[in-house]
Amino acid sequence: MSANQLFQLEETRGWRMGLRNLLRKENGEWWQTKRWWIQLLVWLVVIDGFLLFLLIGVPQAASLSGQPLSDAEVFSTALDALFGIASMGIGIGVIIATQDEVIGEKLSGTAAWVLSKPSSRIAFYLSKLLSNSFSTLILMIGIPFLGAFAIMSNNNPEMSVVGFLSAAGILIIHTFFYLSLSLMVGVFAEKRSAVLAVTLAGLLGGQIMMNIVKELLYFTPFGLSQIMSAIVSQGPLGIPGMLWLPVGLTFLWSVIFIVLSIWKIRRLEF
Repeated sequence: MSANQLFQLEETRGWRMGLRNLLRKENGEWWQTKRWWIQLLVWLVVIDGFLLFLLIGVPQAASLSGQPLSDAEVFSTALDALFGIASMGIGIGVIIATQDEVIGEKLSGTAAWVLSKPSSRIAFYLSKLLSNSFSTLILMIGIPFLGAFAIMSNNNPEMSVVGFLSAAGILIIHTFFYLSLSLMVGVFAEKRSAVLAVTLAGLLGGQIMMNIVKELLYFTPFGLSQIMSAIVSQGPLGIPGMLWLPVGLTFLWSVIFIVLSIWKIRRLEF
């Protein structure tokens, strides 16, 4: 009978109390439902499908217009589009996927019920952070970008593997920033609308602000998509060291969001 129960006997203590059970629950919501293959299909179409369209359709359209593009121009256009679409699209996707993770359970009373079991508040938060991070990494970035690499390297055999992997790593940091931000706002906020308002304002508004205040490129994740494509085309050592600063700061911001979330959730009244 215990195999059919959601929660199993808990023997751990301290901040890890309940983490294993909660991770089982959160991972089950991703991998034991149709959610995983729907997400995978969406991102294969968005990333790989759009990339194929660019590499096939754009050169043909340019040739028909009498202004054919060189292979280098097609490669550069595809790179910019790939990381531009991926950073913006996956950013929106992870916000939508996590917007209700904490705030929804707070408002429905599920959080209070879960925490009435032998589970710590830190474990409650970490289970959502870890399960969503892992699932996002595999379904939104890992598998689609394996396909993207195969497509790009087939058309450009000399493309740097190290450069592409470095750019994908920056995309992971960029995505983790918005995932941790979304969860943090869910911990602090009292309304669902606040989560979408803050996170989407940061993602979409940040792009607008960067065009006005150029210096934001060096301190925020708003310009990371440009850095990603530059790393693939020029190599990790080919870009100025100053452009690595926003990568490190974006990761640091994510750590701060996690620390603030843990600090706040330990003080919430359910």
